Amino acid sequence: MSVRAAILYGKDDLRIEEVEFDAPREGQVAVRMLASGVCHTQLSEVRGLRGEDRFLPHLFGHEGSGVVLAVGPGVIKVKAGDKVFVSWIKGSGLDSRGATCRGRNGAVNVGPVVTFADEVVVSENRVTKDVSSLPAEAAALVSCAVATGAGMVMNTADLRPGQTVAVFGVGGVGLCAVQAARHLGAGKIIAIDVDDAKLARAKYFGATDAIDSRLGKTSKTIADIVGTAGLDVAIDASGHPSAMECAHTSIRRGGIAIVAGNPPRGTKFAVDPFDLIAGRRLVGSVGGDSVPDRDFPKYATLAEDGAFDLSGMISHQGGLDDLPEFLDALGRGEVTRATIIFKPL
Repeated sequence: MSVRAAILYGKDDLRIEEVEFDAPREGQVAVRMLASGVCHTQLSEVRGLRGEDRFLPHLFGHEGSGVVLAVGPGVIKVKAGDKVFVSWIKGSGLDSRGATCRGRNGAVNVGPVVTFADEVVVSENRVTKDVSSLPAEAAALVSCAVATGAGMVMNTADLRPGQTVAVFGVGGVGLCAVQAARHLGAGKIIAIDVDDAKLARAKYFGATDAIDSRLGKTSKTIADIVGTAGLDVAIDASGHPSAMECAHTSIRRGGIAIVAGNPPRGTKFAVDPFDLIAGRRLVGSVGGDSVPDRDFPKYATLAEDGAFDLSGMISHQGGLDDLPEFLDALGRGEVTRATIIFKPL
């Protein structure tokens, strides 16, 4: 049966068309998508900022929620009827190659995970069973925005009560970091951005202080808030080199700066080696060091219990046809998180 999907044919050439998947093969899971988050990674793909795209035309999307329709041979992790988180982060299970998919112009490439289609076929290790009562649009955020943002605070930084943290860039990932820091009892939570609405939203979600980095006094203002010794934790979710540099130089000796922002390929930023020698740690983060089978249910429970307000993070919501506009709005800096809600077939 044909389903609607977003296909990327080339730079800024995104089309919503009908495709047809083959039945799931060994290690694959067919999922009826309920909702998908829209991440800055997809904007970079569409704008051609991730370097040469060798797999055009292809489906994409990597954060969502759905219901299992069928499983291929060897799949034991989930069964038909299970609600699942769909994620780019590898969990347990078989690691299958991309599914077979055809569009009106022939074969369409599919990676191990896609979410921008009514139905998808993904690898077993890209789904995690969801037993929560979260609405689909909130559950869709667990597998990337929450996993990365909250994971950096809870896993990578292992934040302790009373410690100080700054979050550079308070879109979807950054807001999840702010909420996790609040949940863990951080002493100061500083939100840093160039957008007044995002800073206001960060304060609503638990930031104790907000800094407009357009004023050019970010480092001084951080020092005024936490003292000249520096921050315990700094997180870059902005993808801007200047923010990455400021995050690293603003931490104390023994502190940690974590970079997860998604800049264009080839982006560089400067690091003073004496900061490293002094013990100011600089690390990258892959999905907040989240382990899907361990962490996704935990994040969902925290959301159910009110520690994370996921639905409140969503600034844009609509159908698959709205994806191009959501990406444009994301590029203009207007989005905290956008979600696609899929219509029942």
